Amino acid sequence: MIFLSPISSRPVKLLLDEQLPRRLSHRLVPLHDALTIQDIDWRGKKNGELLKLLVEHKFEAFLTADKKMCYEQNWQRYSVAVIFLDVLNLKYDTVKLFISQVLALLAQSGLAGGVYVGTITAIGLVPVVAAITTLLGAGGSS
Repeated sequence: MIFLSPISSRPVKLLLDEQLPRRLSHRLVPLHDALTIQDIDWRGKKNGELLKLLVEHKFEAFLTADKKMCYEQNWQRYSVAVIFLDVLNLKYDTVKLFISQVLALLAQSGLAGGVYVGTITAIGLVPVVAAITTLLGAGGSS
C-alpha cells in the first residue's frame, strides 16, 4: 500500500467525467479547480476527442470510471493525468470513498500518463495505486 500526503502545494485543474456524481467535485474544490463535463458542456465527446480537449484547455487531470478508456489510449501521448476509479457502482456514497486517494495522487508532481486508483470489493476498499503505463506497457491505440 502506498501512503501519500493529501495536501498539494498548488491547485490542480481537474475535470470529472460525466458518469461520476456531480457533487463529487464539491469535495475536491476546496483544494483544486474541479469542474465536471456537464459544467463545460462536453457531454457525449468520444474519449480520444475528450483527451485532446483536456490538453488543449490545459487540464492537468481527468477523473473517470470509464473502464474501456484505460485500454483505448496510448497514455504516453498525453500530458494530462487520467485517474481511473474501478468501482462497483457510480453512487456518490461509493465513489466518495476514493477521495483521499485521488487527493494524494493530485499532490504528486509530474503526474501524467494514466493512473489506476483502486477498487471496492465485497470485503471492502482495496487501495491500489499504479501507473497504467507500467501495467499496460505502451498502451492501446488512440
